[in-house]
Amino acid sequence: MDVLFFAFANDPANPLESLKKEADELFRLLSPGQLRGHYVLVFEPFATREKLVQSLTQYKNQIALFHYSGHAGRDVLATADELSRAEGIAHLLGQCPKLKLAFLNGCSTQGQVNMLWEKGVPGILATSAPVEDATATRFASRFYQALSNQEKLQQAFEQAKGDLLTTTPGLDIQIHRSIGVDTEQAGKAEWGLFAKEGREDVLNWQIPTAVAAPIPADFVPNKMLVDTLIATLAPYAREVRNIKRDEEDGEKVDFADKRLAILNSLPAPIAEQLRKLMVPLGDSDKGFDKIGAARAAQLVQTYSTIIELFTFINLAQLWDAQEAHPEAQLPEAQLHIIRRFFQLSNAERDSFDMMTLVRSIQEAMEANKSSYFIEEIVALKAIFEQKSTFFDACNYLEALKRRIDKQEIAEHEVPEACQRGEQQLAEIFKELGFLARYTLAAVRMIDVVKFRHDKTAKFRHALVNLVKVMGGLELQEELLDKFMDSRSVLLLKKSETQTTYINLSPFVIDENAFEEKTSDVSKVYFFYYYDRAQDKYAFRHVNKPGDKPLEVSNDSKYGMVKVQFDAFANLIFHQNMSAL
Repeated sequence: MDVLFFAFANDPANPLESLKKEADELFRLLSPGQLRGHYVLVFEPFATREKLVQSLTQYKNQIALFHYSGHAGRDVLATADELSRAEGIAHLLGQCPKLKLAFLNGCSTQGQVNMLWEKGVPGILATSAPVEDATATRFASRFYQALSNQEKLQQAFEQAKGDLLTTTPGLDIQIHRSIGVDTEQAGKAEWGLFAKEGREDVLNWQIPTAVAAPIPADFVPNKMLVDTLIATLAPYAREVRNIKRDEEDGEKVDFADKRLAILNSLPAPIAEQLRKLMVPLGDSDKGFDKIGAARAAQLVQTYSTIIELFTFINLAQLWDAQEAHPEAQLPEAQLHIIRRFFQLSNAERDSFDMMTLVRSIQEAMEANKSSYFIEEIVALKAIFEQKSTFFDACNYLEALKRRIDKQEIAEHEVPEACQRGEQQLAEIFKELGFLARYTLAAVRMIDVVKFRHDKTAKFRHALVNLVKVMGGLELQEELLDKFMDSRSVLLLKKSETQTTYINLSPFVIDENAFEEKTSDVSKVYFFYYYDRAQDKYAFRHVNKPGDKPLEVSNDSKYGMVKVQFDAFANLIFHQNMSAL
């Protein structure tokens, strides 16, 4: 499928509001086409030189449009970390056989036109003079609005030109059809559309409109998802494996039995989201198991829970790796994005691209040759980086999430969003069957068990195993040779000989671990955002994301959580969270 690639040279430490506004507006205009399966949108909000090279290499056979926004000159494009030579970018764009247009929405980029033509790029939209940020954003918005309405490239340019001339008369905005362009006439024209001689047909190019497969008449919500999960989880979960074997032997298995086996094999935060998708709400027509806006939102919530859990697993692994090797230096570009995540306000949090954060953490781990507690993440890292159905699925659900958050999903789009959303969620789960190998547990208390006749001490752990969401939670005791971490949420990996774990706190906390009396209901919270003004941490209830966030401060019963956050910040950023 064709890729429309957008690079914004924004600094994650000091982002420009104009570039963020432009990115948001272009996404709003183009995301409906992505949700209909016409093309894939790839947005790089903090485009470094390394990321530009990676993306242009990764998508070289699919890129139909390349858009750059940021500071530029006649022979350079500014990226988030440094200046990048335009010659190198032009060479990479020349390797993209499907590329029709390079839109360089920066100051004085007309000097790069001949270079791009020489490399084989047929259409270029560029400027020959400094342009004001708001004007650049407006021009780009009108241009892509026209393209999204199936206008041809030349007509889209003319519409954007006409809009700009209504507010800024006297601009010399032209379409050029010539071998050479005079790059010395700086200041004469603001924007120009340049078509390579012999390739004037590019002016008639339209944005891709692949014919999307219609929703099957017999489409049943959850069937595709359940079938995928049975096949994916079977190698790791005995109960699921038995169901799969019975079906292969020709036995009919009740859907409710399949559902129960799936939910009881996955960590509670993910299982709870699937439960909402699969379990009817009595006789109500408003359940998440029926096609409607509520189901589309729950598909997104399930995806978000998966990505957030992976984010916090990766952050926990980064903490352990850095603690083991404190002398290791984290790459500055990746460190910027990780730091930016903890600087997000409440309003910014929901629109933040978690996939970018996951990739940055993994790149930092890779740079220091750190090992992973979850070995399967190594393979997962590869499919995050490569062109794959997994990456496309994440990209689709990320787009759907942003549209739902902004309340931009029209009623007629909901049925298709439900069908495609389930399809993409199933693609993600195809890679995640290994999750059934791991158990999420909350540690309440640890007692030392030691007798006079035995010189070996053991440790009795009071654990709340966060599984079997359909059967309720219960407090269990486990006697181990080594002690774990108190009042923490652990990801456990059990084998015949040992139990190993990684501590996900303070990014993930369980209210049960801080209570005298354990509830039979999962009370898992994910870190949401840090309120620097009040020096408080906000957590979102995984099962009830719409509830008021749980606030953690020094004077609350969760004070140790705050202490751990500062320990993490000092190790990774070399300063307290309040100083970021």
